[in-house]
Amino acid sequence: MKKRSFFFFFLLISINAIGQSRAMISGIDKICNGEKRAAIGKMTTRTSTLTTNYDVKYYQCNWNVDPNLVYIDGSVMTLFSPTVAGVNSISFDLSLNLTVDSVVYHNSALSFTHASDLVTIQFPGIISPGTLDSVKVFYHGVPASTGFGSFIQDTHNFTPVIWTLSEPNGSSDWWPCKNGLTDKADSIDINITCPSAYRVFRMDCYRQLNKTAQQILINGSTDIR
Repeated sequence: MKKRSFFFFFLLISINAIGQSRAMISGIDKICNGEKRAAIGKMTTRTSTLTTNYDVKYYQCNWNVDPNLVYIDGSVMTLFSPTVAGVNSISFDLSLNLTVDSVVYHNSALSFTHASDLVTIQFPGIISPGTLDSVKVFYHGVPASTGFGSFIQDTHNFTPVIWTLSEPNGSSDWWPCKNGLTDKADSIDINITCPSAYRVFRMDCYRQLNKTAQQILINGSTDIR
């Protein structure tokens, strides 16, 4: 397994010198307070036993966000490999604040349950250990924000922004994944769609920006070390 680089993105319109300085001071205070909360959170890291029967290899994340709204919708495709025999279901961590619309496996919809902050998916058959397979979860809703600022809607220089910084358990507040520190994906692709006035940034990677009159889509791909 490989360690993951935690990431965050900012969405903003413009920055002037005075506003930037004030925002930086405010931002530093928020980060300091977040560090305190994160230190406590690391001592109580949660990992569900229901997510231990597979190894995550790759995530493909497709998100629609608007910094004027505390809201997200999109999908996450997970490439995984069972680590034990007899796997006919898997679970992802996902807050009950979010609604799962559907789960697609090999172009077919699957049955699932969403309870106790876990999405459990039933496969039509058993997947053998070591087999590479994938499943996609479509979802939407208003994310919770716990821990180290997992999903925050704020303002920068009086402009609405959204930023994320998930360490180590905040990811499932806003996207379906295998949370905790026991298993990290080898790589990830992130596609974000937002209003055209905004820009999207990832701390670890910035590859290309495709702009239309209606939206901006950023495609990022990174190997996780």
